[in-house]
Amino acid sequence: MPDFVGFLVRDFGALLENADDYDTSISVGQGQHARVFRAHSLILRARSSYFRKTLMQSNSFEHISPSIFEVLLRYMYTGSISLDELEAPELLDLLITAEQLALDDELLDHIQGQLIKEKEAWLKSNYGVTNQIASQNQKFNKLQEFCQIIRMDPEIIFESEDFYSLTEEIVLSLLKRDDLTLSEGQIWSRIIEWGIDQTQLSPDYTKWSPDEFAKLGEKLQKCIPLIRFFQISPRDFDVKVFPFESILPKHLFRELISHYLRPRYEPSYQVLPPRYGQMNPTSVHSVLINERQTAWIASQIDRLGGASGTKDDGSDTHSLPYEGSRNPYRFRLLLRGSRDGFTPSVFHTLCDEKGATITLIKVHGTDELIGGYNPIDWRSPPIGEWDSTEGSFIFSLDTDESKNVISRVKYPSKAIFCGPRGPTFGGDILIADLGLWGNDFKREKRCCCIVDSYEKAIRSTHVTFSVDEYEVFQVVRKAKHRRSRTFYPKR
Repeated sequence: MPDFVGFLVRDFGALLENADDYDTSISVGQGQHARVFRAHSLILRARSSYFRKTLMQSNSFEHISPSIFEVLLRYMYTGSISLDELEAPELLDLLITAEQLALDDELLDHIQGQLIKEKEAWLKSNYGVTNQIASQNQKFNKLQEFCQIIRMDPEIIFESEDFYSLTEEIVLSLLKRDDLTLSEGQIWSRIIEWGIDQTQLSPDYTKWSPDEFAKLGEKLQKCIPLIRFFQISPRDFDVKVFPFESILPKHLFRELISHYLRPRYEPSYQVLPPRYGQMNPTSVHSVLINERQTAWIASQIDRLGGASGTKDDGSDTHSLPYEGSRNPYRFRLLLRGSRDGFTPSVFHTLCDEKGATITLIKVHGTDELIGGYNPIDWRSPPIGEWDSTEGSFIFSLDTDESKNVISRVKYPSKAIFCGPRGPTFGGDILIADLGLWGNDFKREKRCCCIVDSYEKAIRSTHVTFSVDEYEVFQVVRKAKHRRSRTFYPKR
C-alpha cells in the first residue's frame, strides 16, 4: 500500500513553503535577528490550543528564538520533528517554547527523552539550569525525575559547572545531607566559591576590604551553621577556613582554634558529627549487597586478586583486590525492582545508553544472589542483536567470599544480547547464561541461567526462576575533584 501519510506530510510541508493563501503573520525575535513567518490560521488553531485562543492576523513573539520557532512551526504543519542536530541548550529552549505554545504533551515527552538520552552529561554538568527549568512546569515530569535521580548522588551537583548558579534553597538542602562524600574542606571551598559568585566579589580575597568580607558573611549566614567545621583537617582549616575568620561567629572561631591546638579539648560549641558519606565514601545505595561485595565486584572489573586473564591494556592481573576505601568506582543506582517495577520496558527506559552497568538479582525461593557486569551500553532494538565485548562477566555472591563464583565471557561476539527483553548475558534465542525474561520478572518464572557463552555455571540448576528483587547500577570511575576557583595564597 502506498505511504499515504507520507504524501500528506510532504504536501503540508509544501503548503508551509509555497502557499498563496497565508492569512496570518508572526514576528519572532528581536532587532536584526527578528523574522516574520507566514502561516495558515486554520492549521495553527488545529495544532495549538494557545493559537486557538489568541491568534490574530498579526502576532509578535520577541522572546522566542526564530530558529526554534521555525522547527515548531514545521512540526505543526507536518507532525514530524528532527532533534538530532540540536545542542542541549537549544533542546531546552525548544521544550520551553513548545510548552508556551501549548503543543501536545507527547512532543514535550519526546524532547525531554532526547535530552536525557543524548545530553545526559550536559544536564549533569549544568544541574542548576536543568533543575530550574524542570521545576517551571509539571509537564516537564521526565526532567524532574532526572533531577531527582541526580539529587540521590549529590556529588554530581557539587561538581557541576554551574554550581555557582544554584539557588540558596538547593545549596542549603545539600549541606543538610549526611551522605556527602567530599571532605568537609572541599565542601567549605565550594560554598565559599558559591558565595563569592553570588555576591560578585573578586576571587582574590587577599585584596578585599572589610565591607567585602561582611558582604560574603551575610550571604553565607544560613550556610555556616551547616558546615561541620570540627571535621575539617588542620591543613584545610589553615588554608581554607582561617582566611575567612571575620565571617565566622567569634565564639565558633575561638573554639576551633582550641580544638586544633589542644587535641583533648571538648568544645562547648555544638559539634556536628562526620557525614557518613565521608566515613564511608564508597557507600552504595543497595538493598542487596554491602561495601565488601561492592569492592569484590570492582576488583573483578579490573581483574584483580588472582582473576585469570589480563586487563584491557594488556597488563597482568596479580594486584591485590580492592578494599572498600580503595574502590575506584561509584555504583549509581539506576533501577530497583521494588521501587520502579519488574518489566522489560522499565529496565530499558532507566538503563539504556548508560554505559557500564552491574545487574544484581535475588532469586525467588532460594535467596541466591547472582548478577552480571556489562561494560557497554544496554540497547533496545525491536529485533534482538548481539553486542560484542571481552570485558563482561556474570557472577554469584556468597556470604563466604571464598565461595563467590565469577564466570567471564568465553565467546565475546555473543557476550550481550540487546532487544526487547530484560538484561541478557550470552546464550541464544532460547537460552541465556543469565537473562531476565518475561513481561514481569517477579510474577513470571521465565528468567534463566544456563551455561553457553560464558566460562562456567553460576547456579547449580538450570531451572527457570522469578526474582524477589533486582537492582541495576551505573558503574562510574570516581573523578578527581576539580581545582578550586578561589585564590588561596601560600602560607
